[in-house]
Amino acid sequence: MRNLLEYADEYYLLSPETDWTKKLTAGKGSAKGLDFKISKDFGALSGHIAYSLMWADRQYADKNGGKPFPARFDNRHKINVLLNWKINKKWEMSAAWTGMTGNRITLPTQCWQDPALAPWNYDMTLATEVNNYRLPFNHRLDLNFRRYNRRGYWDFSLYNAYCNMSTIGVQRDYSDKFDYNTGQYNFYRVFKKIKLIPVIPSISYTWLF
Repeated sequence: MRNLLEYADEYYLLSPETDWTKKLTAGKGSAKGLDFKISKDFGALSGHIAYSLMWADRQYADKNGGKPFPARFDNRHKINVLLNWKINKKWEMSAAWTGMTGNRITLPTQCWQDPALAPWNYDMTLATEVNNYRLPFNHRLDLNFRRYNRRGYWDFSLYNAYCNMSTIGVQRDYSDKFDYNTGQYNFYRVFKKIKLIPVIPSISYTWLF
């Protein structure tokens, strides 16, 4: 891939009157990988197992010091397992498990307070490389029950059936743990995981005509 656009490093330090094109940098990237899949039918049961091994990278002259870095969606491993059971002419059940390596994000490796900014004491951070941290492996199980009738079918579904709260991001925050020795709260900087999307039930009807 060529002529990919991205914001340059520290583009936010430029004056608001600066032309927006001056805040961007053009570069190149690549995406490659291997896919494997095994499918099998056992009478009323059918299913497959799929695995993907993937790489994705980017390189810009005005970003990350001109050095290549992993793209945000550099998800190294992805696994899909699907099982479908046709119980009878009216009922059908399916279960799909998905697991994937987490996305890449950029986290600061150093943090300090600049005395020149007192009394506000804004945190000054430094990130040595772009997308230097990978989010944890995320996974979920989706279940679906289908009921056929003369006009179509009903779907009763559970998204993320075992309610695994996958990490979708990381934010800087402060810990306020109480120190029983001093009788005071200790505030220090920590990274906290942001987790979303619990179990979600749904019902739908498809009318065939």
